[in-house]
Parts: sequence; structure tokens; C-alpha cells
Amino acid sequence: MLRSLNETLHSTRVFNESEPALRAALDEVQAKGITLVLILGDMTDDGQTPNWEAAATILRDYEARADMRFFLTPGNHDQWVNDDLAQTKEFSAKDGSVFTVSSTSDNANAPTPAMQRLSYGQMLPHASGFGFAPHLDDLLWETPFGTDPALEARMGAIVTDDMGTIPVSDLSYLVEPVAGLWVLSIDASVYWPDPASNKSGWRDGSSEGWAAVLQRKSWLLDWMSDVSARAEQLGKRLITFSHYPVLDVLNGASGQVDAGGKRRMMPDAGMAARIAATGIGLHFSGHWHLNRSATRLATSGTPALTNIATPSTVGYPISHKGG
Repeated sequence: MLRSLNETLHSTRVFNESEPALRAALDEVQAKGITLVLILGDMTDDGQTPNWEAAATILRDYEARADMRFFLTPGNHDQWVNDDLAQTKEFSAKDGSVFTVSSTSDNANAPTPAMQRLSYGQMLPHASGFGFAPHLDDLLWETPFGTDPALEARMGAIVTDDMGTIPVSDLSYLVEPVAGLWVLSIDASVYWPDPASNKSGWRDGSSEGWAAVLQRKSWLLDWMSDVSARAEQLGKRLITFSHYPVLDVLNGASGQVDAGGKRRMMPDAGMAARIAATGIGLHFSGHWHLNRSATRLATSGTPALTNIATPSTVGYPISHKGG
């Protein structure tokens, strides 16, 4: 089945070409002899079971054939919070007509539970082999909470609108896949209760990006500071990545930026200073589908920070970063 042209035109990404585009990118990576690959979130269309199964199959194929290792970080299209999320998508029939496939029976030509966006717990079995759990070859693997990869051991406090806190899953991890290299994946997905939301009573911070992280799970900064300090002390090269940029990569267009008809936020100077103070130094991001970078120079008492925004295989211009 093909996704409708209408949905493609109203998105920042293509749908029907995603698999051949991913394979072409991985073929280029393989040809360059690169074996460690970071995928900066949004591995799937919207976290549906068939898409996770297909994505995992492709990555495992390249692991087996090309001796690659893949490291994922959660994107806003990959999972939902504690429960799955109902979704409806448009598809095109052979005769050109459009029909809907939905995880509910409301207004759907083809209802199926497979259209649901998976929760963290449902997604993790598909993705655990790609950084979210320790690998036999890893020299180090940990989370902000210890070394237990089980989801129930990876719950962090989220600040709610009434300034209380509740536990929510967090899939951040640190891994040393080869001697001397530390790869730090930060789960920048943020979810908090909102009774007015039509998304199963939860809101997500996809429009706020790192602003939501700093507001609602700032304890991640403490762990990032600890990791960067240990990396420096032990002489490790630290590479950090998450789905959202930690600096304004649009040349001063901080605050609310109109992108694809939606209001989205870039980190402002104050946010950038807080993240830079952790000492991570280098950060790779996705989400915006941009091939850009930004650097915050070192200041008195605060180290420099560079954000490399990575383009997408499903957004124009199609590209990837490699070296």
C-alpha cells in the first residue's frame, strides 16, 4: 500500500520512498567502511508495530552483512508514553482513490490495531538491540539510573503543570562500543499529563524540544555533567546525540519558528548556556531535517558547545552525515 499524496504534501517527509532511501544511505555508509552509525530519532513513520518490525529487520540485516552497529535515540514519531496512541493514516488504492487505515473503528475504511503508536514498553523489544540495552561487545553501558536495562528500572521524574512530579520512562544511555569512544544518547522526548489533550490525556514536548527537557526533566543535565567529567578524566572521546538541537541552528531564529505550519522552538541563549555547562562539547541532532551546525563559544566558566544538525533520508535535500 502507498500513503496518499495528500499526506505527503502536508508533511516535512516523504513516506513511500523511505525504505529505499534508508537502504541507499546505509549502502553508502557501508562503502565508506563506517561501522558505527547513530540514528537521531524518528526511525519509524509513527511508531506502528509493522514499521518497527521492518526497521529492525533492515538494521539487523546490515549488522549481519556489514558488521555495523546502530545506536538509536527516541524521536517524537517513534513511541508514545505509558500507553499506545490511536492513529489514522491515509492510503491510496490501485484506482487512485483514498482510504483510511485507523487503530480505531471511527471513520476508518480499514480499522486495525497495528496502526497504533506503540508505548515505550511496546517499542523497546523492537529497538533494544540498537543501543537501548547492553551488547556483548560493549566495554561500558549505563543509564541515568544504573546498569539495569529493564524499562521499570528506567523511570525519571517529570515535572507536571501543577509543579508536582510523576515517574515516566526515559531511555537515555551511555555506551562505549569501542575502546576510547563514549556515545551518549539523551532521551529528549518529554511527556506530561494534560486532561485537555486528545492524545490519551498526555502532551508531548515535540514543539518545545530541549526547552521541555530543561523545564520538566532537568535532572538529565546532572547526569550529562557527570558523564562528561568522567570522560575527560578517563581520556574518552565523548559524542552526544538526541532528537532535538541544543543550539539555534537557524542563525538567530530563536524562540518560536514557523516550520511546516506548526510553531516550534529553538533553544535560546539561556537554554544553550545551561546545556553547554554540562561539558558535553559536541552534540548531533535530528528532527528539523537540516544540514546545518551552530557553535556556542566558550565563555568564562562555561565550555564551548557545537550542535551538528543532521539531514534526513526522507526530507529534501536527502542526505546523511558520514566520515
